[in-house]
Amino acid sequence: MKFRYQLAIASGILLLAIAACQKQNNSVEHSLSSKTGPVIGSSCLNYSVNLNRTQSGGTTTFIWTITNPNPGNGNNGTLQDLSHWSFVPGCSGNSGLEQNWSDILSASYSLDGGTTWTDLIPTPTLEPDPSQTCSNANVFKFPVGTNGSAATKYRVVVSGNYLQDNNNFAVFKSGAKTGCCTRTVPGIGCKAEQSCSFSQGYYFANPLPWPAPGTVTVGGFTYTEAEGRAIWNCSNQGGIPDSKKGFTQVSALKLSNIYPTGNASIDADVALIESWLATQGKLVACSNLPSGNSAVGQAAGRIGEWIAENHCLVPE
Repeated sequence: MKFRYQLAIASGILLLAIAACQKQNNSVEHSLSSKTGPVIGSSCLNYSVNLNRTQSGGTTTFIWTITNPNPGNGNNGTLQDLSHWSFVPGCSGNSGLEQNWSDILSASYSLDGGTTWTDLIPTPTLEPDPSQTCSNANVFKFPVGTNGSAATKYRVVVSGNYLQDNNNFAVFKSGAKTGCCTRTVPGIGCKAEQSCSFSQGYYFANPLPWPAPGTVTVGGFTYTEAEGRAIWNCSNQGGIPDSKKGFTQVSALKLSNIYPTGNASIDADVALIESWLATQGKLVACSNLPSGNSAVGQAAGRIGEWIAENHCLVPE
């Protein structure tokens, strides 16, 4: 009898010990799963991508700046370093870069903010990238990534006036945890057959952001996109002020990166407008928009007519 009683007590102690171990194991497993589970935000879609396009002297330069906003090992919302990325130039037909590959003058990258550049030799060709599994498209590959929070710049210089396309297909490849992904980025669009400009309405009435750096200098004063749009949105009751006419037309040329235009008459009209605006102080929406200069108004009208005859194709 005494033996059975002792056996029952021993069995009870054993069951309590097993239960305690199971509880401890469950706690450890929950703790591990909380630390190693997927975290929203750890995606190569989150790399910051900005493009600066400039056009002068018969060439167009595209410079992408890519930054890792939260570098780390891919856990807890961090993003692994970019290994490399690639893109497909926009525009189909005879005006696309793919059909005019010889227009590429150089391709390079910079790890120090654009101070020094390393050329890619030979120039990449359009072909699939077997180092990633997200896409088998024919892409232009930049075989260099990012390091921590430092920005990497990527440059392509082409012959001719190539427009910006805000929807280039791109593939980004990072580490094993962050993986690869496809997305659209601003990039290379169609080749314009001649110097062209977007209209004032394209920049002031269109919700698309202005090209980098997002400002324009007219008459010696620099205006942000918000300041420019505020001038555009002022009431035209009683007639459009001459200053507004001149400012918006000159801004359209400069934001399109084609000033000087190469047209002596139009460039003279720009100079006339800027000389007068320089004497009027910085324009302020609805409070400092002077008028009374018919020559400026007429010059702005001629610029508007020229843009209408040489309007750039709107990127699809």
